[in-house]
Amino acid sequence: MAAATFKANCATCHAEDGSGTALGRRLHVKDLRTKEVQEQSTPVLAQTINEGKEQMPGFKEELDGDTIQRLIDYIRQQIPKMH
Repeated sequence: MAAATFKANCATCHAEDGSGTALGRRLHVKDLRTKEVQEQSTPVLAQTINEGKEQMPGFKEELDGDTIQRLIDYIRQQIPKMH
């Protein structure tokens, strides 16, 4: 379910591997594979997903708390990390 949520709501800008699409790079989205993103606390990531940040829209109207938590887990566990 989290993979489908990520693909439907995030991959357009962040790419399926978290690296960022051409559109995402133009909008200066964060590379989800970086240590900077991966080490953010759960509350910070949840707030970013809920409220949005800079060019990123918020998803609090579309995604409930459990879905956002599963999405954060997916980003931490399934997105390949940069070394």
